[in-house]
Amino acid sequence: MRGPSETIDIEAKEDINITNVKRYVTTKDSNRTKNENKTKKIKLKPIKELSKHHHNIKEILQWSNTTPIHGRSDLGYLCCYCTEKFPIPADLKTHTLLLHKNDSNPKFLQKRDLKKYHVKVDITNLKCDICKTNIQNIEDLIDHLRKNHYKKIYTDIKNHIVGFKFEGSNSNELRCAVCSNVYTKFKILFEHMHRHSNNYICEECGSGFINNRALLNHQKRHNIGEFKCEHCEKVFDNLHKKNSHVTTVHVHGYLLNKCGYCNQKFAGYRTKAEHLRTAHGITERAICQACEKSFATKDSLNKHVKRHHLMDYRYSCTLCDMKFHANKSLEEHMVKHTKTRSFQCRVCFKRYGRQQTLKEHMRIHDNDRRFKCEHCVMAFVQKCSWRRHMQAKHDEHV
Repeated sequence: MRGPSETIDIEAKEDINITNVKRYVTTKDSNRTKNENKTKKIKLKPIKELSKHHHNIKEILQWSNTTPIHGRSDLGYLCCYCTEKFPIPADLKTHTLLLHKNDSNPKFLQKRDLKKYHVKVDITNLKCDICKTNIQNIEDLIDHLRKNHYKKIYTDIKNHIVGFKFEGSNSNELRCAVCSNVYTKFKILFEHMHRHSNNYICEECGSGFINNRALLNHQKRHNIGEFKCEHCEKVFDNLHKKNSHVTTVHVHGYLLNKCGYCNQKFAGYRTKAEHLRTAHGITERAICQACEKSFATKDSLNKHVKRHHLMDYRYSCTLCDMKFHANKSLEEHMVKHTKTRSFQCRVCFKRYGRQQTLKEHMRIHDNDRRFKCEHCVMAFVQKCSWRRHMQAKHDEHV
């Protein structure tokens, strides 16, 4: 049996323990309050713009049949995930959807320069993977995914995604997905797509561009003055012409056209096309999708399309109703009205209105019979003479 003093001592100890517990709880609560205040004061770092672009394209590729295109070479369209190449874009699309649909590291995500950032994608027969709805373009797809499926896609940034459609009887034709203009090279079509973008606008001429780097390169054309080449005595009236001259002449030595099969370089597209035909058996002719005319080279088809089908005639003759897509063509046309003969032959002193006509004339003095008949030994200086011969002697229209 405990005495009174023992009871008092026990109660006193309990009071001390309770006090300690209260003091501990109070201290813990105050620390928690301080930590909560600290948490409230921490500001989340803003997401960088490039990260938003990467997030958006990942969402688009995950929830639709959109497929990225790394580029185009002689060997075909390049896969964004591996080293495979496909002459037909539909084959690249099938390859990508089957083998790389869940791959998370396409090549364009490695880009870290926002000024040059853009992504080329195939949006042929574009569909939402969630509800199988047909979509017309990337902008509509983004709107659809946000409103119908509540996907997080940033809309406070400029759209650097460029969509291409490969449709029609010829799935390999290069037709603009916006205005339906037809082009002969994937690179030219991509350059044309800048027209449909309002991301960056040139203040001088109002032209639009997908990214800032393209705008800066374009603005060099408006930088008028005297720009001397660092390697020779030539002087140019704008920086763009000077830089193009340095790259073409002094850096690459006129050899800008590289074969995709053997990496051999050529001065012009025609010599490269001939190399592809003789060395690699590539004999595909370029066919106009508007009138089905056939051309030996894509360069010839490109000129044909610009002159007869694009209807983009900015330059008008002030003396007649003729219109032209290039200022140079207008200047050549004006010779008909002015009758000026500025180009003289150094051999027979005949004068011509156009430099190209003089060059063709000079082949007579050089005995340059470049147009050879495939059926006999005849050869001709002028193409028109060769055509007449082929029709009259061999009943072949060329």
